[in-house]
Amino acid sequence: KVAFTKTVNSEYFKKELMISQNVGDKVGEDIALSNIGMLYEMIGDFDAAMKCYEKALSVSEEVQDKIGMEISIRNIGAINFRRGKLDEAIKMIKRSQNIAREIGDKSNEAVTINDFGIIEFVRGNHFRAIELLKEALSLRKEIGEKPSVVESHLMLFEVYIEIGNKEEAKKHIEEVILASENIEKSPLLANVLLHKVIWLLNMGELNKAKDTLDEVFAIRNMMSKELWGDYYFVRGLLFLENTQKDVAINEFKKALEIYRKLDYVYKMGKTYYYLALLHDRGQREEFLNEALLCFRKIDAISWIEKCENI
Repeated sequence: KVAFTKTVNSEYFKKELMISQNVGDKVGEDIALSNIGMLYEMIGDFDAAMKCYEKALSVSEEVQDKIGMEISIRNIGAINFRRGKLDEAIKMIKRSQNIAREIGDKSNEAVTINDFGIIEFVRGNHFRAIELLKEALSLRKEIGEKPSVVESHLMLFEVYIEIGNKEEAKKHIEEVILASENIEKSPLLANVLLHKVIWLLNMGELNKAKDTLDEVFAIRNMMSKELWGDYYFVRGLLFLENTQKDVAINEFKKALEIYRKLDYVYKMGKTYYYLALLHDRGQREEFLNEALLCFRKIDAISWIEKCENI
């Protein structure tokens, strides 16, 4: 995904779509629909994005455009994943992977392997997640996709942080921080900086974490709706470490509001969990029940256990 001005490019892609439809260019129509869908994703309108991807898939299937098919199928799978429809997501991602391997598209094959790694991570199968994420990372290095290499390092960092392996987490965040020196202001840079904050919090470097969050805010015009949710969530973690309970609650609630609008089940569950930690028995039970509903929907075993152990 690239950083672009949403309004300008929305009109541009809609114009491209109209031209392609007028001249009967099905491949161009497919591409324009996918790009419009991506724009809708950035602003958090996943219903509109899904309609675009489904229409793009229909067009690409009509002309047997394999590249268009694999991309649209994978995009549909990604939205299903966010909504907690893991079985449907797995089915679509596997279908996309099969096409990628059939036509020798190593780039999208790596994306699908990475997607499967994320699913295993969410479900709490951490060591299988590491295997898949490392496989995707290796393939991405092989084909020289630097932004995708950064994304794989970020996911591996998340897994190692969750299982408490700071030594391995450090290796991946250092790779990411080094690479970020050459990343322009973009959603990817914002994501890198948010992960850097998480690392600094784990190292007890609260002042540096706050300064890095200020860097994220400085490029806020580059952030997608989802990244805004992540920004507030990480601010919640910062204030939690600072023992500023009321401020932390407020930040987590801001994150939750965004995740709920996006229907991002996994991130909703994590936010409910932290809100449960910050509340007394009455409200704690309410937030825990909401968290469990989310985690049971996606079979997130390790998070279910965390909730049950509070």
